[in-house]
Amino acid sequence: MTRKPADQDRLRQVVPPFAPLILRRGSGCVSAIAGLTVYALLLLASPCFAEARHADSRVLTNGTMVVEVMDSSHPERYNRGTRFTPVAAVLSARLDGREFLFNPIEHNPIEDHAGLASEFDLCIPDGPVEHLPSGYNEAQVGEGFTKIGVGVLRKQTRQYSLFQNCEVIEPATTSVSWTSGGARFVQKCGGVNGYAYELEAELSVGTNSVSVCWSLRNTGEKPLTTRNYVHNFFRFEDQNVGPGYALSFPYDFTASGLLKEQAQDGRSILFNALIPLWINAVVPYPADFDGPNTCELKSTLSGMSVVCTTSLPGLRTDIHARPTYIAPDPFIEIALAPGEGRSWVRTYTFQADRPCSDRRRRRSHVPRTDRRLPLGCRHAEASGRRRDRQPQRRLPHPTPRGGVRTPPPQHQRRSLTRRPRRVRTGELIP
Repeated sequence: MTRKPADQDRLRQVVPPFAPLILRRGSGCVSAIAGLTVYALLLLASPCFAEARHADSRVLTNGTMVVEVMDSSHPERYNRGTRFTPVAAVLSARLDGREFLFNPIEHNPIEDHAGLASEFDLCIPDGPVEHLPSGYNEAQVGEGFTKIGVGVLRKQTRQYSLFQNCEVIEPATTSVSWTSGGARFVQKCGGVNGYAYELEAELSVGTNSVSVCWSLRNTGEKPLTTRNYVHNFFRFEDQNVGPGYALSFPYDFTASGLLKEQAQDGRSILFNALIPLWINAVVPYPADFDGPNTCELKSTLSGMSVVCTTSLPGLRTDIHARPTYIAPDPFIEIALAPGEGRSWVRTYTFQADRPCSDRRRRRSHVPRTDRRLPLGCRHAEASGRRRDRQPQRRLPHPTPRGGVRTPPPQHQRRSLTRRPRRVRTGELIP
């Protein structure tokens, strides 16, 4: 039976081209079983077989980059509160199998979020009035106001803040089109009191990056002003936030809100100790800075880093960190007249350098001059013994004058016949 071209192309995507070489290598049943085992492991490691960590997410891949995105239409999606928008919510980002985002399975679906969570109009309790959503002050208690990214919420007696889970009067309608390496979100909200919007997000996965192209249009009758940020829940694999983490910016600043466990060193914030509970720090954005709006978080212990880039100038960067994650949140401000729209792009570039193995770490502690010495001398020096001591040589058993070699005594046979044990690199001589 002849395969169709489409079937052959689909088969090439799943079967590595070197699989027949694995199966043909060697001969016999043992070689065939070994080849099939390696072949099966290669299939499981392929991005085609990447499994989702969360049941409510979609897996997007591009080579070694695997990303999980929350499905906004799922009835049990990861976050079902009214603070963050379900649009373009990335839950997990893995490069070469190494995780960059904080996304615990056990969580509160109303209050907790993970990964890259976007929000419009963040309001702290009793915060500035200008930070409230557009049209909030015009609404009476019990009436609706427009929350971009969510829909129309009911106004409560107390001033709106991030800790309120307001009742949703009219949720925004969101549609998504998925591909293997991206997704396109379109959200529309008719609003209330003349405040309405249309929000779009184009998410794409690169070989080592994730980018989201946002677009907001004012479809209402009144001017619309909003402040947008992404709550970046970063956590490099299983490393808590502490020694080794450093957050850097491309401009001079004076951070506020740091604790004794953190210290500013030039354009970087160093985390010298584990965070006891949490921190809330602020890095202002220079008004006269015309360079790229970026920040870089890296870890010297894991060799992992991420660079966050925003295409628009910033307002500030809020830093919220706990022992389990660190969230640098770059803010931007958008003001739109009726019928006007604005677009911006947020890009995340990941890098994962494999740390050296334990054997290489142990070898790196030995000075380079000692590495050229004989094995016994090298490790004798590492253990504190004299450097000029030479390793003992095995001397042959003396032969008598008659030319006939007599067997050695019983207590010497073992030392002459057995092979000397090799000292492993990094092992100390007792």
